[in-house]
Amino acid sequence: MSVVSGYRKSDVLIGQSTQHLLIGVLVLALGVLAWSHFVTFPLGERMPAAIETGDTVVMQRAMPLIFLELAGFFGIFTCMILMRFGV
Repeated sequence: MSVVSGYRKSDVLIGQSTQHLLIGVLVLALGVLAWSHFVTFPLGERMPAAIETGDTVVMQRAMPLIFLELAGFFGIFTCMILMRFGV
């Protein structure tokens, strides 16, 4: 018997909505990780030079991309709360 679910077979859990939510959260988390590694990190390296020179075009181009990462984190956090309450 599983400690978490109380079911004896793991194939019973595949159809539950919590499992689907967990798979969605894992995909979203890997997407946010890839986004931060390939998009946000290179922008973050150019940001100090843009701030020193006062280049507002670079900063305005970077802000929506950074907010997308924050929105992804908010989505992951929301799904964690939903999983806690068994939705």
